[in-house]
Amino acid sequence: MKKVLIVVAIVLFLPAGALANLITIPDSNTDRYGGDVFNVFSITVETDPDNPMYFNIATNYPEAGSTASNGSSTWTTRAADLILDVDQNNKWDYAIPLVNHQGYKGDNQKMYYAGNVYKLGLMWESSDYEPYPYSWSYNDTSVSLREGTDTPYSGTWKWNPGPADDNPETAAWNIEYTGANWDIADLAINGYLQVYWATATCGNDTIRGTVNPNQVPEPATMLLLGFGLVSLAGFGRKKLIKKG
Repeated sequence: MKKVLIVVAIVLFLPAGALANLITIPDSNTDRYGGDVFNVFSITVETDPDNPMYFNIATNYPEAGSTASNGSSTWTTRAADLILDVDQNNKWDYAIPLVNHQGYKGDNQKMYYAGNVYKLGLMWESSDYEPYPYSWSYNDTSVSLREGTDTPYSGTWKWNPGPADDNPETAAWNIEYTGANWDIADLAINGYLQVYWATATCGNDTIRGTVNPNQVPEPATMLLLGFGLVSLAGFGRKKLIKKG
C-alpha cells in the first residue's frame, strides 16, 4: 500500500507541475465607466518560465465589441490590446492585440494580428477614439497599438463564454491565450512583468498588476492538494488495519 500511495502522490503532483504557477490579478480598483459590458474581473498569468505563456482574462466585454451611447452620439468600441511593461520603468514595452486591427482611421495601415506580440512604438489613447461631440466619461489611457514592430513571439486568443446567466458579476467571457511559443522569461528581462488592459478602446475599465517568474500561487491551492494526500493516506491506513 505504501508503494501505491507514493505512485498516487506522484501522479497527483505531476498535474500540479504541469498547470504551473498561475497567478490571478484581481480588478481591485473602481474606475469603471459605462454599463456592465465593460466590466473586467481579473487576469490570470502563467509565471513558470518552464511553461508556455498563458493569460486568462475574465470580463463581460465581447469579442465583437460594443457600442455605447450618450444620447447625442454613439461610440463604437473594440477590445483593447493587452500591454506589458517588462522592466518596471512604467513605460509600456509590448502589446498583444486581442482582435485583429489596423491603425486608427487609416492613419497607419499596418495590420496587427490577434495573439502576436509586438514591440511597442506608439499607442493610441482612448481620447483619440472619442467621437464628437466630446461629452463622454471614460479613462484617458493607452488602449491600442499605433506603431509596433513584429517579434517572433505569438499565441492564440480564444473567447470562451462564461455561465449562461444574467448576473453582471459573473464573467460573460474567459479570454484564454494559449499555444504560445514563448514564456514569461523571454520578456520579463528584469524578473517582473506588469500587465495592463483597458478592456475597450474607450478605456472604460482598467486592470493592472505585476507578477514575476516562479511566483508562488496562493497557499490554499497547495493546502487542498496536501489535504487530499493526507486523506488518501488515512483511507489506505484504515483499509490495512481492517484487513489485519
